[in-house]
Amino acid sequence: MPRTMMTAEKMKTALSRTALPGWTDLLFPQAEARDTAMAAAGGQAEVDKMLSAKLKACGHSKSENDPVVQELAAARITKIGHEIWPKIVFATAFLEPVVLADDEWPMVEKVTPDQEWETRYIGEFNGGIEKQAIHTIEYTLQEMLLLTSQKVFSPITSLMKGNISRFYQNLERVQKEMALDIDDIAKALVVASTEASGLRAKLLFHPDVVQASIPDLNYFDFSANTDDYGEAGVITIQKLRALYDYCNRFSSDAEDDSTSLTARTLFINPARKTDITNFVTLVAAIDGSGEEDPANTVPNSVRDSIWSTGDFVNLWGMNLTFVLLNSLAVNEAYVATNKPVGQLFTKPSMDEIRFDKSLETWSTNQESFVVRKGLLAVTHSPWDKNAIRIKW
Repeated sequence: MPRTMMTAEKMKTALSRTALPGWTDLLFPQAEARDTAMAAAGGQAEVDKMLSAKLKACGHSKSENDPVVQELAAARITKIGHEIWPKIVFATAFLEPVVLADDEWPMVEKVTPDQEWETRYIGEFNGGIEKQAIHTIEYTLQEMLLLTSQKVFSPITSLMKGNISRFYQNLERVQKEMALDIDDIAKALVVASTEASGLRAKLLFHPDVVQASIPDLNYFDFSANTDDYGEAGVITIQKLRALYDYCNRFSSDAEDDSTSLTARTLFINPARKTDITNFVTLVAAIDGSGEEDPANTVPNSVRDSIWSTGDFVNLWGMNLTFVLLNSLAVNEAYVATNKPVGQLFTKPSMDEIRFDKSLETWSTNQESFVVRKGLLAVTHSPWDKNAIRIKW
């Protein structure tokens, strides 16, 4: 439908009746300028024709360089992030996950009355590591830790986008932060279970087991003895061989379940992973000065495997997986075996999300929530041998 516009004279008459004093003199020159421009373009009908053609053109495929297409193009939003998130890999590698039902509580039973048995746990109203010595057969009820996240705020609405819900993005962020907290709890328990000496006296063995064959430590500081273990601060064959020897000592007849201890996962800082590439480049060569670093020389088949996969896949019959964690110091490592260090009790029915729907929060155009999770991390002294810690 063609538009109808007031002539300058009609506009002047209308303004004289309705506008405040002085406004007519300000607005009327603009109306005259508009009429002059309209006449120069060929009149109202011609202007309407040109406008209709442009609007019609917008409905057809046009070059991306066309001005009309560029003016009316929709915005495509690209979302980016810069955080590097952790995962619960450390805790589940060392602690056996136990999921409790709504009507269950974690209890510990001691079944070996002939020797003191020690339990370490993190729980009891958000407390730190506690130690409990159990001397007789008994049941012990442990309080679960209520792990609470920080309060997360996000805007409710935007004048540009309208209602914006970032709940699921924020929830994912909080869950990943709690995963790091759980890994830290597990790490603290593993550290508390490692012994530089005196480990043998804490373990329970059958009288037929030659206890002199059992290692007296499960915390190895290889950096203190470079003569036996090679260069300090890096992974060497000698250090991996010492790890292999440690697991061999806990053979099937020294284990309650008749299954030998086996290293399964080696947690290291990424800076140390490239150390095993030295096993590819170091080749025993005999010349006038003798052999060059024979202690770190590996068979050609192993060198080929490291070259093609980047992993030391078969470690004297043990398939060892390297897991890289930037949360570890460069010179520290942890070894997860085929047997747990303890248990990680969780109770999904205790997991809770609390929203802040107060007037104060709403008035600042914000929504917020906190997440709480119930868990109990436990280690036991008979399993201390499985908590292997290394300083390269």
